[in-house]
Amino acid sequence: MSGYRELREGYFWEKTATGVTGQRVYIEHPDGTDDLPEIGTTELSGDFSNCLCRKLRGGKYWYDRTHGLDREKITASFATVEVNVAGTRIFDEDSRRYDLGGEILSIPNASKGWTWALQGTAVNQPLSLSNVMGTLTIQKKITSDATKATYIALCEERAGTINAAEFEDHRAGSVLFNGIAGGTQYDEEGDKYWLFDLTFTFRIIRAMGGTDYANNPITENDWLYVWNKDVSGSQGGWDKPQLGNNEYLYDTSNFNELL
Repeated sequence: MSGYRELREGYFWEKTATGVTGQRVYIEHPDGTDDLPEIGTTELSGDFSNCLCRKLRGGKYWYDRTHGLDREKITASFATVEVNVAGTRIFDEDSRRYDLGGEILSIPNASKGWTWALQGTAVNQPLSLSNVMGTLTIQKKITSDATKATYIALCEERAGTINAAEFEDHRAGSVLFNGIAGGTQYDEEGDKYWLFDLTFTFRIIRAMGGTDYANNPITENDWLYVWNKDVSGSQGGWDKPQLGNNEYLYDTSNFNELL
């Protein structure tokens, strides 16, 4: 959209430990040749890559007597990070948020096969094992009612399943799809869309060397394993509860279709 002139004195930038913010200011003018920045794409300047326009704010600035029109002043706000505008989250398809922690499991009958390395006697107290566990959040934008209905149905089908193949750099069977959270929002043109947060929990078994009760390396399907404290004649071990013919605790599905 042409018809604007940028005010040099309206330009500024600020760099902090968390990123860059800035501003560019435009006035509507009949002889203007500048374009307004596009939200989510236009950069602050060539010196600040990925510092994108996040918000446009306008208001009456001067009265054009020649044409009998009120002319606007437009302030464009820029930032390198996701920002909130009047409670509205900015969509970023590449956004990934991680919360990494651990899972603590108790071994109540540690006396079964466990001994103290220095003392050489049997362990007669509970022990704990720790695995890697964390959450992953990914954004998804839906732009129509029909697509939203189909997508919700897909999420309901896939919730509570684990990844059939490698997903977001995590090995097969190590990611559980928890579900979605979000709802309707409106873009800069006033058009409605839906923005959802997809949440996943990843689990990596590393305790006991990451092996099952038969000392086989666990390289996939971490969510199918449970600590079996009653493995006969040993200190316990990881095993997969099975029901019938190859029916396990979780079904698998294609998570890439969720994105």
